[in-house]
Amino acid sequence: MKIKDWNSEDMPRERMLAGGPAALSTAELLAILLRTGTREKNVVDVSRELLLAADNSLVRLGAMSVEAMERVDGIGEGKALLLVAAFELGRRLANERNKAPDIINNAEDVVNLLRRTVTTLAREECWCLFLKRSRAVIGTMRISEGGESMTEINIKRIVARALDLKASAVILSHNHPSADPRPSVADIKLTKQLKQALQMFELALVDHVIITERKCYSFSMDSEF
Repeated sequence: MKIKDWNSEDMPRERMLAGGPAALSTAELLAILLRTGTREKNVVDVSRELLLAADNSLVRLGAMSVEAMERVDGIGEGKALLLVAAFELGRRLANERNKAPDIINNAEDVVNLLRRTVTTLAREECWCLFLKRSRAVIGTMRISEGGESMTEINIKRIVARALDLKASAVILSHNHPSADPRPSVADIKLTKQLKQALQMFELALVDHVIITERKCYSFSMDSEF
């Protein structure tokens, strides 16, 4: 019996829309993922048997292999893979929530965050870090890829992203594939333009850090920044 054949008050999807996921039992939530049962059992019954095979423990169910899930009548490879993927997404969400945010206090913190990304590149790439008032990083964005010059960077795109994230400050950073971290004329011009554009929206450009394999240059150390 398929979910669509149930009475409306018994349909997990409709109940979830009406009352949210917390209104459903664990078996009903699994039923939404599994979608169909067998000729003999509806999908919630299949979900209950699957939970029973895991001793009614989501922890144990999340650790079950595809082969172990397939031993439950009504669970084929496709459904088992879907459940494995769902549990993996749950683990990644938990890891992301538990991860301490990166805090940027100086140029060295910027370098530590981006060095692995940019120092191995043969051409320049430019990145933005978006910060809260606490200096915690709430977003990153690559704003130019190898081959684009610094003068082609879209300042409007940076400002729009900062506003979307409700950031308080921005840090610009790019690599110099050469060993020379000193800013070019284009680097200096872009920094001034971005700083002025951000100030119009009460956003701060905290720094512009140029990274090479061994050295870096921080605009914040310049008295004219």
